[in-house]
Amino acid sequence: MFWSSAMDKARRSQLYTAGVKCRTLLEEDFTRQLEGTYGVHASGTFEPLASLTHLDAVGRADRQAIEAVVRPEDASGADCRPAGGNRVLYPRVCL
Repeated sequence: MFWSSAMDKARRSQLYTAGVKCRTLLEEDFTRQLEGTYGVHASGTFEPLASLTHLDAVGRADRQAIEAVVRPEDASGADCRPAGGNRVLYPRVCL
């Protein structure tokens, strides 16, 4: 197999760990942006668009697009809970 001959186990492990860390950082940033900028919370709540006065026209359009994607999934009754329990809305946007 190419991978086993081209890279040793330690190097593959380092690459895997780096990939996992990158994904974690992206998920954290995504969450901060959804909650802090767009008022979309993992609990499934949405801050009223009118209260997000920091958003310009493009930001409001982005928020409406995000809501349009998330709400139909929520309305469909899709189970967005991880195996452990708490409801997480973001997996549709699904991480």
